[in-house]
Amino acid sequence: MERKKIIILAAAALLVIAALFYLGTDSAASHPGEAKTPSAADVQKGRNYNSVAKEFDQNGFTNVKTVADEDLVFGWLAEEGEVKTVTVDGDPEYAAGEWYPNDVEVVITYHAFPSHEDATEAEADEEETPPTPAEPAITPNFDVRLAKRAAVCAITNYFALDVLTPDGNYEDPSKFHSYADSSGKRDDYYFDVTDWGDWSGVSEDTWHVDHLKLIKYGWQTKFDVGLDVTFDGSVYTISNFVDMHGTTPANTSSFDQVGEYKTVRPELIAEPRPNDGTEIEEPAEAEKPADEPAEKPKEEPEKGLREDQARRAFEYVGEHMFPYGFECHWFSDLREHTQSVDGSWTFEVGVTITNQYGAEMKAIASAYVNNTTETVENFSVREYE
Repeated sequence: MERKKIIILAAAALLVIAALFYLGTDSAASHPGEAKTPSAADVQKGRNYNSVAKEFDQNGFTNVKTVADEDLVFGWLAEEGEVKTVTVDGDPEYAAGEWYPNDVEVVITYHAFPSHEDATEAEADEEETPPTPAEPAITPNFDVRLAKRAAVCAITNYFALDVLTPDGNYEDPSKFHSYADSSGKRDDYYFDVTDWGDWSGVSEDTWHVDHLKLIKYGWQTKFDVGLDVTFDGSVYTISNFVDMHGTTPANTSSFDQVGEYKTVRPELIAEPRPNDGTEIEEPAEAEKPADEPAEKPKEEPEKGLREDQARRAFEYVGEHMFPYGFECHWFSDLREHTQSVDGSWTFEVGVTITNQYGAEMKAIASAYVNNTTETVENFSVREYE
């Protein structure tokens, strides 16, 4: 019995000695001039790049670099600053706890929106360029209002989420939305035009626009673009798409590549949207006598945001403030919904808010949806009464 006890104690002592030896050999003192990797590469994805860089610095790496990929347009699938890849000494699949020379290159690549430095440099170059004599204006052989519809239609179907084939790899032209279409789930495809921009003739069959401004329905994502619209007598073709902020983001640079969305069939732009400025009047059947002056068409008053647009913007802010649940009771508990003369909206409505534990609370939410700046202001929530 005594002999067995001695054997057990000896084995335990050996285990302790082995553990101490391992800890000693894995310490920084036993790896001079080296540094140990923190979390593995796949764990770092999605974290903030500054936090990841700080971890490598604290672990002793001396050559840590951060690189902005500038691949964001919407910011729906990834946020600005989220880590995309991390490489250590060129290895994108390094493991945690590995020792490297502390001066190897660590590259942290993160998602970012495009910078506007190129635009600033281009503007400076334009200021130094002497003005050139104006050329005679060119009027293409098709109506600019049709070009406007075709441009919006192409952009709509390029970004639409509901026009792809079942495998998600190609566009299905039979699913394309017409310019006037506003049915179904508009968050998936619809764009509102906030400014038609500056249109000019390029050739007999092509219109060009700068600063065509649109806003993605429901997401409040703004676009400021330039492009060409060409009509060959049968279809409209969109080309030379560029972001007017000065760069072409990665997610839109493919717009000028081969794609069904670039070709707009006439039937897709046959109808205008209500009061959008692209209405084309049919010629009168008979002219009035010369002594009877023609009636001047009545001008439609300028309209602001539709109430459904303003409500969606209101909900969008609430859902981001309360990500676990934010429900507006528009029909059963709408306290105020007034539109001011400038087209802005003021809302006060009963809501149900859910926290991370699933508990619900009734409250009153209110906000001002500004038509001029297209923002939601003074959003507040108070106790239900």
